[in-house]
Amino acid sequence: MSNNKVCNPLSYEELSKTINRLGIKDESEWLSIILFVRNLVSRMDIITLEQKYKLQKMVLQAFEEKDFSEANLEAIIKKIQQCFTENIKNDINLVEQKLNNEQEFTETLINQIQVLVGEFKKSVNRQSSELNNFSEKTISDIELQKDPSHIIGYIKGTIRKIVLEARKEAVSWENRARNLENIAKYDNLLKNLYNRNYFDEYLSNAVDSHHLNDIPLSLLMIDVDHFKNINDEWGHLIGDDVLKALAKIIRKHADMHNGVPCRYGGEELCIIFDNTYEQDARSRAEELRKDVEMYNFVPRKKSGQLGEAIRFTISIGVAQLRSEYDSSDLISAADKALYMAKNSGRNRVKAISSANPESEVSKSDS
Repeated sequence: MSNNKVCNPLSYEELSKTINRLGIKDESEWLSIILFVRNLVSRMDIITLEQKYKLQKMVLQAFEEKDFSEANLEAIIKKIQQCFTENIKNDINLVEQKLNNEQEFTETLINQIQVLVGEFKKSVNRQSSELNNFSEKTISDIELQKDPSHIIGYIKGTIRKIVLEARKEAVSWENRARNLENIAKYDNLLKNLYNRNYFDEYLSNAVDSHHLNDIPLSLLMIDVDHFKNINDEWGHLIGDDVLKALAKIIRKHADMHNGVPCRYGGEELCIIFDNTYEQDARSRAEELRKDVEMYNFVPRKKSGQLGEAIRFTISIGVAQLRSEYDSSDLISAADKALYMAKNSGRNRVKAISSANPESEVSKSDS
């Protein structure tokens, strides 16, 4: 029995023969263990393949040694319990990490706003003070009947200074506001990609604009193949690093063709291509797929040392905007194409023809 293979469920006849051969027909608890480990554990996603293998190996060893003692039964039950608690703990840690990421993102945004508001208040107070001084001096000069040309020169000079300072500060405030906008619209984990809120808003506006002007628009939906296996084998932190590496590759390909790269949700990413027909979008998707397939991701361990290289692939669904589509229809079409790519073997590109949404018109056989 190999590490990567889990026993298939027993048929009723096979189970009966096994029970009779082992002589445990009346041992109900051991029968429950057999049924669970052989018939049910293979269908559970909450524990990893490696854990399934270890459980089966432990039970098979008890069978081989015919050790059906209470102590051995307790040891197996504890091992089963440990498998579940370990994964629940991992899931809790993952949730905590995501919450920490969200909190870090929120705190960063709040801090930036607080700094901006504080500096804005200082600027307003300084300008108010300058205007008050300007007003007092001008009135004083007039009351003292100073030379009108001197008063007018002072007024012009002061106004020019205030206007120049205001222009400089306006540029600075505009840049700061743009930075805040960028923080708010990018994904807090995958910094190279826009977040879901930005995706929804951009796509909705783009669809309306492209319908109005009769301009093509295409959408790529991208998903990491067997991403759960990566998380199970390497851990969720490495899984996040894989997504970050993929996000950089997607950003590079999007920038080459003026695309808008976004994180749709989880490990599902996307690119919006304005003014792009399905055929061109398909070609770009194939270039992206090949680039990812050739990429060697080298994870860094907690110790700081580099680990073994991880190769991963992606599947891509492509859809072009149709006259009867709204933004949700376009997403559904691209999702359907992505499902076709997954269902036909993964690591490939599939598209739904703009002429016939039911037909498959693109594939990669690598």
